[in-house]
Amino acid sequence: MLVSIMVAIGLILLYALWEKGGKTMIISNIIQITVQGLSEIEKEKLMKLKSPEIIKTMEAIKEETKRSRPSIIGEVSIPLVDLGGMTFVEVRVNQSQPYLFELDTGANYTAVSAEVALKEGLIIISDEMRESYWGRSFYIGRAKELKIGDAKIENEIVGIINHKISAKLFGLIPIFSYKGSLGLNTLKHFLITIDYPSSRLILQPKDSKIQADKRTIITPFELKDNLILIKTFINGQGPYQFLFDTGSTGETILIEKDLAEKLGFREGGPHTKPAQLRSL
Repeated sequence: MLVSIMVAIGLILLYALWEKGGKTMIISNIIQITVQGLSEIEKEKLMKLKSPEIIKTMEAIKEETKRSRPSIIGEVSIPLVDLGGMTFVEVRVNQSQPYLFELDTGANYTAVSAEVALKEGLIIISDEMRESYWGRSFYIGRAKELKIGDAKIENEIVGIINHKISAKLFGLIPIFSYKGSLGLNTLKHFLITIDYPSSRLILQPKDSKIQADKRTIITPFELKDNLILIKTFINGQGPYQFLFDTGSTGETILIEKDLAEKLGFREGGPHTKPAQLRSL
């Protein structure tokens, strides 16, 4: 098992290194990301997790999030894992073995794969829903417990993804499968520090004091619908609201085409180049 994980990590990191060298297409032909729907048998098994009491509206789901009970003592430091430019952290679901979840502040809710939901006995509390941006379907579910290091959240609301995402070698040999994403509805229970140089996620109680010195830049942000929005200036113009999204990969900042044109960025111009967007 450990050997398989190390091979997967090595290949995905190799993908990232080759991409920086401008040979993305060669590596992409070796490692392919695939998205598949669930089989009929898997769908039937998932339906057995469905609660008799189904929530019908997003307003009711927001009320359900108030039942979550976070608990933490002192400071909790958890290692971060970089897989091809994506940042992952270990999460336990209902006292399970640790799963690698993507650290994704751009996700309103923590998401769990159907595989993990079935294995760990999560409860589905909604009918099938459809995400507006990608058009993929999901269910709202409840985990009895999520654990990140020694930080714990009981009765946490999660999205249960109605499809499978995996990386395959030559499109045939599975080397990595998506287990879940740690979203902002879970992270906002704590004061969080993402220490990229040290590869650590640090969680503290909400009422903890921020450790800042003269080198620290403190920037206010708006928390709206479990998303972090930051006022940003580009080339002296703005402010524009930007989403703070740790789940977005690559070396670029994404902006709308209309705004890019307004700021003088033209396709094929001296300050633009083709970019490839990768995300789980």
